[in-house]
Amino acid sequence: MSTNNTTTYPEWVNSPKEKILFKFLSNLSDHFGKSMFWLKAQHSLYCTKYERFDSTWLKETLHYYLMNDMHTFLPTLPQVTEYLRAKPGYQDRWERRDFTNGKKFCNDCRTDADGLEGGFRQIYMWDRTTDKETEYMAPCTCDAGKCMKGYPYTTVISNLQVRFKNAEIHYSYRNHRHYLVSAKEQSEKKWHDRIKAGRCIYNEGTGEYIPNFKHPIYKTFIGIQICADEGWTMPEELLNVITENQAYNNAVKYYRMKRCTAKALKDSPYVPTPQSMAQAMTGFLSPNVEHRDLATLYPSMDYTQEIDSDDE
Repeated sequence: MSTNNTTTYPEWVNSPKEKILFKFLSNLSDHFGKSMFWLKAQHSLYCTKYERFDSTWLKETLHYYLMNDMHTFLPTLPQVTEYLRAKPGYQDRWERRDFTNGKKFCNDCRTDADGLEGGFRQIYMWDRTTDKETEYMAPCTCDAGKCMKGYPYTTVISNLQVRFKNAEIHYSYRNHRHYLVSAKEQSEKKWHDRIKAGRCIYNEGTGEYIPNFKHPIYKTFIGIQICADEGWTMPEELLNVITENQAYNNAVKYYRMKRCTAKALKDSPYVPTPQSMAQAMTGFLSPNVEHRDLATLYPSMDYTQEIDSDDE
């Protein structure tokens, strides 16, 4: 099945996870002398069983099994599953009953990389009349989200628009950078709060919000993140100030820790347990540490007994 370190797969092996399981079963088949008929039959069972497992974790764990833990008998699917359950990183949700009938959540509502978790959209409403903020969670309209209980977020938004005429309503989504844009950060309320705090200014001529770079927040790394999220360009002189401030703060922390450590060692009457007689005598004769008598260095020894001299 492999030539020049390049593995060729049968036509019934397509997805990356199917290739991972085919490699695993191919090793078992070669080791225990099984036929291609056995491999194909087992492959379909393994694909069904491990459909919701994380591909990277499954690949690493099965490879570790082949390299270190494979027994002298051919393992069955339940035995391999028990082995996987006992390994670090296993998650129970991979084997839960799939109420979505094999469908995966869309990019806007999923909460994991594989689309096996999620299904809800955030809804934010700001009533301008009462200045009241309200947040909701409602199922998504994707194929997997339709299997969730409750009204979809589009129906909830329509009902809110009918009940609250002077309200601003937004829902969450993921942008082109796969960043989850929450419903609240899209509202005008966010900009009102920023203007009130002095972090940005509204340009009536262009109808756009521009940053107020005189605000102290733009002299920190938080300001860099705000500019990146809103598409603003941070001035070069501010970037230099942030870099210099960070370097200065790191130096202050380093020398402050160094002074505290030196002072603690100087004022402390105790010394670390010596590993050799040379270290013990070095610590005993050290002029920087006070109270370095034998009783302090070795409190468990009895110094009431007289020491015999070889000269006597």
